[in-house]
Amino acid sequence: MCQSDVVWGYKCPLTEESIESDHFFPRALGGPAIGTNQVWLCRTHNQWKGSDLMHYPWERGAPEWLDRQIERMRVLIDPALPISR
Repeated sequence: MCQSDVVWGYKCPLTEESIESDHFFPRALGGPAIGTNQVWLCRTHNQWKGSDLMHYPWERGAPEWLDRQIERMRVLIDPALPISR
């Protein structure tokens, strides 16, 4: 079943579409491939979501893995960059 209600707050009306697994916090932006970062969406909602961080539920707080991912990305980009969050 499409979890559009988790992302947009409404039940998906598209009943004939296949369901796809997606990263809630986009993989393209450092989101890990773990169960707590997984959301199941129909093809249409998955395409709408894309890599947009506006859909991430920030009101729940930052995910426990975010600081580690930011550090990994910082080291890859430039280890001399200071960390600020």
